[in-house]
Amino acid sequence: MTGLLAGVMIVTLASAAGAATPTGRQAAEAAVGVTGITAGVATDRGGPGSARGIPGTAMLQPEDLGGAVTSPVDADRWNALRPPRPCAETNRYGGLPPRRDRAISAMVAVGESPTVVVEWVGSFRANGAQRYLRAAVTNCDDTDQGGGRWTVLSTGTAGAESLLLRLTETFQYAGETMTRNTYLVVVRTGRTVVMVADVGWEISDGQRSLVERLVTPAIQRARTLR
Repeated sequence: MTGLLAGVMIVTLASAAGAATPTGRQAAEAAVGVTGITAGVATDRGGPGSARGIPGTAMLQPEDLGGAVTSPVDADRWNALRPPRPCAETNRYGGLPPRRDRAISAMVAVGESPTVVVEWVGSFRANGAQRYLRAAVTNCDDTDQGGGRWTVLSTGTAGAESLLLRLTETFQYAGETMTRNTYLVVVRTGRTVVMVADVGWEISDGQRSLVERLVTPAIQRARTLR
């Protein structure tokens, strides 16, 4: 584990018998069950022209992530999750692309293990968000796309129009065939689609329970969009 965390500082919560009442941030960290990890990356502050894009205030904040710093996601990272598209490329958005979107990532720790959380928020025109969720995700259970297998684990995870998905990928590592699971929740709120994923760390799986907890503050943040 030392090699994995070289140059990374884990932000932990102080605890002691008879300690004072936790601050708001500490209470949030305890509720989510994560501690923040900083890795020398700058906070995502608005992306390319926040006046035209998704403002940073509509994304998960460090206080939601146990103090972890967020950073913008590079254009070529986690494309299969921005947004999830279990069906063919031609059906990526169910017909209408988002008029603006944004993606961030953060490294957090659950217990002593690091993991990477990715969030994508897209704002659609008219009924585009509803069409995306129905056509591009709901009707694409148990499909192979982009080298992975998508499975719809449950519906209604975070409201009536939400899905819990698993992306299972197989890859070669140190001469062995490995399997890694990414867990993600996709939810529609108005004309906005929110996706929160735990992509794991190196060869480790993501955690279903983490995305199920983080999606609630993610939805609350995204509802500030107009």
